[in-house]
Amino acid sequence: MNKIRVQVGLRIVNDDGSTRDEQWREAKATWNNEAAEDLKVYHGLEIKSEMISLFAKEVGRGFPEFVVDYLTTHVQNQQEAEDTEG
Repeated sequence: MNKIRVQVGLRIVNDDGSTRDEQWREAKATWNNEAAEDLKVYHGLEIKSEMISLFAKEVGRGFPEFVVDYLTTHVQNQQEAEDTEG
């Protein structure tokens, strides 16, 4: 049995070096040698490189959303704090 695990992380750090927020994405896949051989013979594809490529795309899709959500929330909270002070 063959396995692959892809893990990607994003860390938002304050100016003082402290971590403000972290987001980790992980993907796993398992396959047997027969499936890998069939994919190569019938389709000319290497399963490991295909899985890594697919995982990279899927994991990468979530990070822009995370960054936009984080920044939107941060700006709203900062604006609310300023409104309360002022």
